[in-house]
Amino acid sequence: MANPIQVGLLADFSPVFTMLFVFAFTYAALQYAKVFGDNKSIHSIMAIVLSFLVLLSPNLVKAINLMLPWYVMIMVLILIFLMAFGMLGAKEGDFENLLHSRTSVVYWVLIISIIIFVASLGTIYFSGQPVNQKSSMPTVSLNGTTTSSVNQRGPGAFWATLFHPKVLGLIFTLLTAVFTVSLLSSVPKS
Repeated sequence: MANPIQVGLLADFSPVFTMLFVFAFTYAALQYAKVFGDNKSIHSIMAIVLSFLVLLSPNLVKAINLMLPWYVMIMVLILIFLMAFGMLGAKEGDFENLLHSRTSVVYWVLIISIIIFVASLGTIYFSGQPVNQKSSMPTVSLNGTTTSSVNQRGPGAFWATLFHPKVLGLIFTLLTAVFTVSLLSSVPKS
């Protein structure tokens, strides 16, 4: 029976959507950074070449397809946040001042983006058969249903590694160092 919301065929076009996303993101980044000045043709050629190069790696296409829903969700939440404060009387200049005066907002968005990127790459590249080796690492229970050891493969192994106490300690130390250096090197407002 025909369904008016038949989206199964869109899965066949997923590489096209990925290519369009990579093209748009690369072109926008090159235009913003003005790497080659204001030459839009060179920016578009570089974006097209990069988007076709991404299509040559099926694992990278899968990783981008895993990342996109998370980035879209973040953008929707940011838009809802901006609209809510806009309804409460905030102006566009207030948001620009917030971004320029508070670099921690930019750091948090960047940190969350990197976590999403690493998690999607880990899901693609660490999925597969478990490794048949004994490990001294403890077994971590995820949601009480599945257990995964750090030496195994799969999404559970990524989260087990990420939430291992040694890794969490390293992340905390690095974040403390980053924020300490950024706060110490900032110019005091007068």
